[in-house]
Amino acid sequence: MKITNIEEAVKIFKNFAEIQGEATLESNYKVGNKYYDKLVAVFEYLKVKDEIDVILNFVNDKNSNVRLFAACFLLFKYEKLAISILKDVTKENSIIGHNAEMTLSEWKKGNLKSYWG
Repeated sequence: MKITNIEEAVKIFKNFAEIQGEATLESNYKVGNKYYDKLVAVFEYLKVKDEIDVILNFVNDKNSNVRLFAACFLLFKYEKLAISILKDVTKENSIIGHNAEMTLSEWKKGNLKSYWG
């Protein structure tokens, strides 16, 4: 996957987070893992371009998995905001809500790897 500009990265982020979420809800972990890796690649692109703040556009997205990924990628830079988003997503009665709950738990334990490293 080759990303050519920030606008494209933003569209890809949203699209891939939606696909990853659908795959997760359908227990299609092969597709889910594939799109997780693609989302990390988008994050890496934005980080290199020093444009990570564009992910802030998704903190109020209607799709809970988009919000979940936005929070995860923003956690080390905007901790308070990201925790608030994760707490909101935990209210969803689904695997995505559970993933948000586990992310919060692992964050509190100090077990999460920074995407910023």
